[in-house]
Amino acid sequence: MPAEIKPVMSCVPYRRKGLYFVLTIPSLALLIAVFVYLWTFGFLLSIVFLSFYLAMCYFQAYCCA
Repeated sequence: MPAEIKPVMSCVPYRRKGLYFVLTIPSLALLIAVFVYLWTFGFLLSIVFLSFYLAMCYFQAYCCA
């Protein structure tokens, strides 16, 4: 049996966490604002938006794995 393959951990700990959060927090705020805006038109629109976002996250993680 071949040796167990271990992941490359050269990028851990991530050195640019501050920049990551500076870019991530406004993106999440924008997504939440769009969700709330769509909620004003209809509950179903916001749920469809949320489901598209969650599907995108799932398939992106699947491609990365």
